[in-house]
Amino acid sequence: QRLVLPVTRIAGAEDAVAFADALAAAPVEAGQATSMSGALAFVRRLFALMPEDGARRVIDLSSDGVNNAGAELAPVRAALVAEGITINGLPIAVAAGGGDGFTGHGQVWLELYFESCVIGGPDAFVMTVTAADELSGTILNKLVREIAGVPAEAGVMRADYGLPPEDCALPGSVPGRL
Repeated sequence: QRLVLPVTRIAGAEDAVAFADALAAAPVEAGQATSMSGALAFVRRLFALMPEDGARRVIDLSSDGVNNAGAELAPVRAALVAEGITINGLPIAVAAGGGDGFTGHGQVWLELYFESCVIGGPDAFVMTVTAADELSGTILNKLVREIAGVPAEAGVMRADYGLPPEDCALPGSVPGRL
């Protein structure tokens, strides 16, 4: 499933309330594949059109799966990080078969994928959803953390290990990957 909202500048309380209202009203759409690389490349183009007067440029990327469509993720992620853009992750690792439409990757594995392959930039972090009813509360906590600019060192889980680089590649591009 996917929740689609436009890139939004949040410059104060009024903007935050308007964004929260839009988030609550946005429909969740079913999708067949996940192109995190495509989403990040799209946002990169939008950032290029925006004035650079903001204190931070942050992308929130949420998914219940891995980059399994489009271009390889690593080069797109690296370009954004090199431009000083932070990518934060919200993996949705809920149990499959719950009737909520989420794929159901294991929590530890999906967190590791986001830590190793998705997030990057200044103070990047991951916050994981493990049950469908946690989604709105976790999004709220994530936005508060980003807007407040809390550094990653303040208790956010950071993996001490990583996936081999080939595990971040587009499935099918590495022998043995489906």
